[in-house]
Amino acid sequence: MEKREWVERNACRFCKGSHMHSCGHISCLPAVYEAGEYYEKFKDVIENENGIEKYQ
Repeated sequence: MEKREWVERNACRFCKGSHMHSCGHISCLPAVYEAGEYYEKFKDVIENENGIEKYQ
């Protein structure tokens, strides 16, 4: 699983709407951006936990 796939699968965890159980009126873009930032910050940990092969 690469960054794009991880972000797509985990973006809802970073969405304010998902915490209110309603995402119909909230844009996904801020959550996608935040998930991408989180992935970059914790890339080594995430790759290790999910068995992602590291690029050399």
